[in-house]
Formats: sequence, structure tokens, C-alpha cells
Amino acid sequence: MSLVSLCVDVLVKFPTVLRKSKNNTKKYVWNLLSTRKIKFPIEFLYLLVDGETKNIDFADFKHTSGWSDIRADDVIVTFCKKAPNLQSLSALCFKNISDITITELTENCPLIETLELHFCALLSDKPLESLVAKLSHLRILSLTHCAKLTDSSITAIATTCTNLQHITFTHSKITDKGVSDLVSICKGLKEINLTSSRLITDKSVTSISQRCLKLKSLNLSGCTQLSNTGFSTLVCFNLHSLNVSGCVELKDLGVLAFAQGCPFLTQVDIGYCKLITDKSVSQLSLRCPDLESVVLDSCDISDSSFKELALRCEKLKYVSLVGCKKITEDTLSKFRSKGLVINTKK
Repeated sequence: MSLVSLCVDVLVKFPTVLRKSKNNTKKYVWNLLSTRKIKFPIEFLYLLVDGETKNIDFADFKHTSGWSDIRADDVIVTFCKKAPNLQSLSALCFKNISDITITELTENCPLIETLELHFCALLSDKPLESLVAKLSHLRILSLTHCAKLTDSSITAIATTCTNLQHITFTHSKITDKGVSDLVSICKGLKEINLTSSRLITDKSVTSISQRCLKLKSLNLSGCTQLSNTGFSTLVCFNLHSLNVSGCVELKDLGVLAFAQGCPFLTQVDIGYCKLITDKSVSQLSLRCPDLESVVLDSCDISDSSFKELALRCEKLKYVSLVGCKKITEDTLSKFRSKGLVINTKK
């Protein structure tokens, strides 16, 4: 048995040793976790959490022994009960988080400012509404794959969490009403991710444009009801990142409109918008000279517009051209030789 393994064994059997240890001892243990020098039994991890714990990211624990056998709700609930002063909880490495976790957070962790939960298909409106009613400090909220969540949840979030700055709320049942409620109240939003919110329409784009003046990042990928009508209203001079991939109704006129309205974009993803042509890429390169990253997967573009993009946007570092069959190998080789990173494979 190694010295470290022996220490772990002792600490598991005599937990008060760790609880009464100085902060530098705990920092050493956390360092072992982050550098993955040893596999800790899951029971040991519980000993690292106490009333002083303010931040938990479960991604740090994925390499511990027994991790694959535990239920997401079980481990999160246990940690939450031991950390009443928790301010940040990230559980993006888990799947199938249910109402059980939300209920425990409601009862034990009122100080949370950052909450990130992944694959929330089992979550329902009422428990989430009860939780956010107590989280007035919440600034960052990320809930993905929320198949059961509706406008009721998003309205409850907006009503209580008025200082919200970042929200990710994907694959949900929210409509234009929910988006309107959110942006009408949370006017300090800097990042909005509504990926695959397939019930929202152009009205939501207009609401976001009119009310989110501080917005820096907007992700509307997979929102299939959005069209040129909505994007023609998108005017946001603080916006740096825009993802509209999979918005299948988007055409060149829509791209021209948001290129004019958002001239300081540095990242754009219009992949799988198959109605996009060279005109869109030409307008982007002309009106958004600060572009650093552009995704054009499966767009109907040719060498001519790609060359315009690469030559006009001097800060350009990355371009994705998966499925762009009209781009020739000679053109790809030319710009790769100049240092531009070009992706052509899925």
C-alpha cells in the first residue's frame, strides 16, 4: 500500500482528522483530485465537504472509484446537506437529475449564485419554481434537456432571480411568452442559450433584441421556427457570439440583417442553415471585420466567399466547413499554410 493510499484509508476510518485539519491539508487533497494522481473512494469525498464549502464541481470527481455506480440524485443530495453555504454547484457531468435534487437544494442551499445541471429531462415545473423562489442571489443558471419545463418555470426564474446574467435553458417547452417574461424582468442578461426551443418564434428574437442591451452571447441553435423576419430585428452592439445553427428557415437576407445590427461579432455559427449562400458569407466578412471563429457547416458556399472571409477578417483563427463540397482543396491548402485552422471533418 502506498503512503497516499494509507493516508486515505486512515482518513476514511477517522474522519474527524480531516474535519479538524488545517485548510492547507484540504487544499492538498483537492490538488490530488484535480491532478488525478489517485482514485479516492466516494465515501472519502463526502469528508471534504462541510459548512465552509462554497463551490462544488462534480466533474472533479469523475475519476474516483465507484463513481460509475452512483445515482446523480444520491450524491448531489448528500453533498448539499453537508454544504449549507454553497454558492456554486456544477453537475454537468451527471445525467437524469430529478426533482429529488431540486427539493434538497431548496431546503439546504439558499445562497447559490451559480447552478449548472445537465440532462434535466426528469425535472418538472413545481419543484423548480419552489427552488428559484429562494434563490434571489442566482446569477448563472444552466439547465439542459428540460423536456418537461414550460413557461411557468422561466417566469418563476425571472420573477425571483432579477440579477440573472447567464441563462441556459435548452430543449424545453417554453414559448414566446416565457422569453418575453424573462427578458422584460432580467434586463442585465449577458448570455442566453435557448438551444432547441422549438416552440419560440420570431417574436422572441424581437423581444431579446429590444430588451437585452447588455447581451454578449446568444445561442438559438435548433430553434426551427425562426426566420428572416426575426433576425431582421436583431440589433445588439454588445453581441460578440451568435449561434443560429440549424435554424433551417434562415436565408441570406436574415444574415445580412444581423450582420448590420451586430457589427462587433467575433464568433458566428450558421451551420446547417442550408439556404445560406455566398452572399451571406460575403456580407459577414464585410460588416463584421472582428470575426475570429466562423462555422459554415453544410452551407451552400464556394471558394469566392470563403476567400473574402479569410482575407477581410484579419483576426480570423478558425473556420468549420464540414459538408461544404464546393470549397476546393487548393483553397483550403492555401489558407491553412497561412495558419488558419480549417475543420472539414465531423
